[in-house]
Amino acid sequence: MRDWAPDAFIKPIQIPANGKLRSEARVQPKPKTKVEPTPLAADASDVWKSPAAAAPEKTKTKEFRVRIVSYTTTLEPTEVATLLRLGNEVPLKTARLTNQTVYFTDTFDRLEDAKKALDTCVKRGFQDAEIEVIYQ
Repeated sequence: MRDWAPDAFIKPIQIPANGKLRSEARVQPKPKTKVEPTPLAADASDVWKSPAAAAPEKTKTKEFRVRIVSYTTTLEPTEVATLLRLGNEVPLKTARLTNQTVYFTDTFDRLEDAKKALDTCVKRGFQDAEIEVIYQ
């Protein structure tokens, strides 16, 4: 067995007597290339249009959702069960605000669909439910 083996990652170098090392490979500077400017378009206003001007005008769309209930305290088990059963009929979402938890439906594209969800919420005991309009 060998006690010592040369390290594959370290290459021993000889230091001359005067202590100055010389580089075996000299780095050659890269030749400078001349960059030609690109010609401007015939109509310079085409080049500098803002993104808002380039994009087609979007129309604002309305979406609707039902704000079912909000709580600032811990829910009772019966309230949790009622919300879970309601979740089988309408798609539910939850938002946690600073001091309250808000339960609402997913968004609807049509007001008629939101009204149907509101009727379902009221029938299930959420009398304070209301439709919210969201502008996109």
